[in-house]
Amino acid sequence: MKIHFKRGSLIASVIVLLGTLFTASPAGANTAYENCDDNRLCLYTAESGQMKPDGSGSAPLPRTYEAHISPPGYPADFENATISFWNRTGYWACLYSESKWGGTVQAVPPLSKADGENELSPAMKAAGVSSHKFAPSMALCFTGYERCADGYLCLFKEKNGRGEMVMLANDVTTYAPTWDNQVESVRNRTDKIACFRPGTASSTEKWTTAAPAATYSRYLVHAGDLTNLTAPYADSISSHHLDPNSDFDEDCKP
Repeated sequence: MKIHFKRGSLIASVIVLLGTLFTASPAGANTAYENCDDNRLCLYTAESGQMKPDGSGSAPLPRTYEAHISPPGYPADFENATISFWNRTGYWACLYSESKWGGTVQAVPPLSKADGENELSPAMKAAGVSSHKFAPSMALCFTGYERCADGYLCLFKEKNGRGEMVMLANDVTTYAPTWDNQVESVRNRTDKIACFRPGTASSTEKWTTAAPAATYSRYLVHAGDLTNLTAPYADSISSHHLDPNSDFDEDCKP
């Protein structure tokens, strides 16, 4: 028995097959959410886990971070470049719009991608992602007090221990210009009372409160305490003294 082929159909089938095998992908094309290992936070520069092509037309690799790495900032070429992400860790990934964990914050659940309700918020897209940290709960994305080491008085430029931080172990009679009148929250991990002043150590400046109407020359933060500063103390501190006495001696009376 002879088997007859329709020549035209056979040629067409071969062409289709060859086209499927040898058609090249567009320059710079990459698969969604690739190159992201387990227990990593992977940051991508395009939507849906893709990377924008570089100058050569090739797609670079995403930036990836293990769960114990919480950088205070990114290299200049990746600053504010994140558009999508894949959090393959068991921790919350806390994304911040400013370096040193400040500015706008977005908490990314464990084991989630930037799709649906977990996409970057409009506010975060507008501001850009500049730093991140990992946290065991969503609530801890909105505070940064845990950065303060034992034995130090820590000052923060944002509420809830967020933003830029400085750790101090001794009295400071005059804050540097980068910190003078810029403190918004405090954590005291020393064994002393932190006595804050509105001016230098020798100044006679005082704070005035409206309700109740009073004036104060000191603001106290007890050993082991943390707090957000409110008016008139927020952004109005210029020096401090660490008082070892528990009976509020004259140097630390409010």
